[in-house]
Amino acid sequence: MPIKFVQQIEDDLWLGVWEINEQENELIQLSGEALLPDNYLSLKSEIQRKQSLCGRLLVKHLSQQVFHQFYGIYKNENGKPFLKNIEGYISISHSKQFASATLSTKSSTGVDIEAISPRILKVIPRVTSDEEYKNIHTEKDATFYWCAKEALYKLYDKLGLDFSKQLKVELIAENKYRGNVLDNNESHIAQLGQIEFEGFVLVYAF
Repeated sequence: MPIKFVQQIEDDLWLGVWEINEQENELIQLSGEALLPDNYLSLKSEIQRKQSLCGRLLVKHLSQQVFHQFYGIYKNENGKPFLKNIEGYISISHSKQFASATLSTKSSTGVDIEAISPRILKVIPRVTSDEEYKNIHTEKDATFYWCAKEALYKLYDKLGLDFSKQLKVELIAENKYRGNVLDNNESHIAQLGQIEFEGFVLVYAF
């Protein structure tokens, strides 16, 4: 099982990363029918199918480590994944050869992983405010802000949020950030953490 690492971030939050190097049939055998996503056969790309399977297998590993049990995954009407029959909160993300997941025993969580790429510089102005954009100087900076916004979106679990106006990434100290979701004239604060490895940026929100 090629789990790259598992970390306990807080008393109630765990993070894992899976490096995808198996053949698809190996992952299917590891998963079993119960873990196959509903849209598995509709995914035309092999790498997408493998990413989906590895994300779910990683959640299974985290659930068994934390709760000593696992009964499967289901999604709500917004597509956010949840553990079946367990009071826990999960989030899944994948990019290229990596899948990542977070598991919290207390509250909603979000995670996003992306490869650092110059392409992100073209789209980042559309999802950041003027104030946030001033803090972006490199491809790595842009990738962090993109991941942070995605992680906040997954954590808050409401469709249609405006990434540049309602999902805020606030620099509160050197290399320390927090998230702020603005909705219905209310402010919802979330903690943000980041990890960089092998040309990838991972951001988790909780």
